[in-house]
Amino acid sequence: MLDLVRSCLRRLLPAVALACAIPAHAVEVLDLYDAEAPITAEGEAAHVEALGRALRAVLVKVSGRRELGDAPAIAEAVGTPGRFVQQFEQRQGGAASRLWARFDPELVDRLLAEAGLPVWGRVRPSMTAWLAIERDGERRLVGADEEPTLATALVSSAADRGLPVVMPLLDLEDRMRVDAEGVWAGKDEALREASARYQTEATLAGRMRAVSAGWAGRFVLRLPDAVERFEVTAAVPELLMQEVADAMADRLAARYSGAASAPLEASTVSVEVAGVSSLEHYARVMRHLEAMDGVSAVSVVRMGDDRLWLDVEARGGAERLRQLAALGGVVVPDGELAADGRLRLRLIR
Repeated sequence: MLDLVRSCLRRLLPAVALACAIPAHAVEVLDLYDAEAPITAEGEAAHVEALGRALRAVLVKVSGRRELGDAPAIAEAVGTPGRFVQQFEQRQGGAASRLWARFDPELVDRLLAEAGLPVWGRVRPSMTAWLAIERDGERRLVGADEEPTLATALVSSAADRGLPVVMPLLDLEDRMRVDAEGVWAGKDEALREASARYQTEATLAGRMRAVSAGWAGRFVLRLPDAVERFEVTAAVPELLMQEVADAMADRLAARYSGAASAPLEASTVSVEVAGVSSLEHYARVMRHLEAMDGVSAVSVVRMGDDRLWLDVEARGGAERLRQLAALGGVVVPDGELAADGRLRLRLIR
């Protein structure tokens, strides 16, 4: 009977997968292995140098590490990047030319492993950013219509680290729930309610003001299962946005990408998913788990009573799988790990 169920599911899954809309909060970073770099001169040497800088930018995005260390493999690859390139083109941006390149994911991942650096997968937490800035005694929200330069700087800097950041519209619906004073005071409940419409998994809230040495800000990053607080300083507000993006990326990479010094071993994790009562539910769960960082195989054990039992081959074991599975807005942990080590999840309807 189980073989018959599996056979039916295999035949129907492609059609179901196409019919199911991917939730807005299930963010897969599609340009993780793409980057641009300025071309500083004419000639082949300048193009190779630009490709090397673009490759370094990709290594930062994929590893989640701002500093790549001094591994000889990294230095050699950046110096001679040609074999990593899948596609490139020269683009004109104002008065300066830039070189865009896409690099081979398999070769990039192998290079990072050789250098003892982690690979942070494509599925990453998305976040809504609620920021307030104080200028000349007035506090304002940061968005497309207010302080647009800062909004652009944050989104661009976050993208450079492979982080999807959404700036709020600051329309009437937003302003009925949130204002600059509320963000400044850190009114968590109002921010959670206002963020719901954007369907992101995390919320960044922060306040910025001028200080004697330039600009300073305090920020709170609320994740599905944790809260991170940090402070940053910079000479000007635009550079402060870059520091914020780097601080977020450093913390998220440390949490979700695994330790650089100790490669995570793969093991089989028994997973029980509650709330699976249709082929559409099955498709959502399977697609979500198979796309997760470190998951190499997902096998169906049995189905029944609105539940799905799986064996999942994953790096880092049940606890890391539990942490990563919560990203994407598809499933949530359903209590602690069972006494037998089984990971229990529940499908979000």
